[in-house]
Amino acid sequence: MGAVATNALALATAGATTVINNDPFVHRMRIVEDDRERVVDVEPSQQLVGLCASTCKLYFDDDPDAYEIAAGDIVSIDDDQLYFEDVSIRRVAPEENGALIQQVE
Repeated sequence: MGAVATNALALATAGATTVINNDPFVHRMRIVEDDRERVVDVEPSQQLVGLCASTCKLYFDDDPDAYEIAAGDIVSIDDDQLYFEDVSIRRVAPEENGALIQQVE
């Protein structure tokens, strides 16, 4: 599983799961929540907000093992790895650094 990162992002939607792609290329994720399954592509510098309403399983790229994520988790992608971020530390807000934010429904 991913390592714990030392930075975090304070988001207004603290109850939703957020994924931040810090890599310079697209990553594909399969998300399974209850009986719902979907595939999302995360573009470079993109932040997807609202991936899970409660808890879900996240399959990252071609990895057959799932990551358990929950509402409120912030997960970043760096160097082809997933990192769970410490939400108690604030990082630059997305609108301040020009990151693309997309609400996922």
